Amino acid sequence: EQEALEEASFLLSLIKDYKLTYPVCFDWEPVANSRAGKANLTPAQASAIARKFLSTIEGYGYEAMLYTYHSAIMKYFNTDIVNDYKVWMARYFTIYQNGREYAVGDPLPDATYPYQMWQYTSSGVVPGIQGVVDMNVSFFSYTGSGVPTSAIVLNIPSTSYTINKDGKVDYKK
Repeated sequence: EQEALEEASFLLSLIKDYKLTYPVCFDWEPVANSRAGKANLTPAQASAIARKFLSTIEGYGYEAMLYTYHSAIMKYFNTDIVNDYKVWMARYFTIYQNGREYAVGDPLPDATYPYQMWQYTSSGVVPGIQGVVDMNVSFFSYTGSGVPTSAIVLNIPSTSYTINKDGKVDYKK
């Protein structure tokens, strides 16, 4: 937890002069042979570390968000943390590994927790950038004012929506 506090403090010193509109993220990606991967942390310990970082960020007026991959959420974190903070989940589907971009209406990953951003591939292609990049979908947006305080959550079965010709979803139908 002390190291998480130190990391958050260092990050805050770097971003203090910027007007950020999206959340500041705690990135949890333990690799098997890394220090975090070898630590054998319990969900309570990993959640406490993340919470220390995230609450420090919030204490300085920024919105905080947890970024990690789906299986790490299931293995390392208590459910309360994914309910207390926005979640940016990395979970890759095969259909997006050949340069295909996500389109409205494509299936979304199932999860037992809420998530507000989804990283759907690490092999995306963007004109003007050499090599592959991560590609993401955000289920919220910010304009720099009127920042929402909670995520939009729609619990609609995938078989119950209608897409109109203009690409808008009619939720009443």
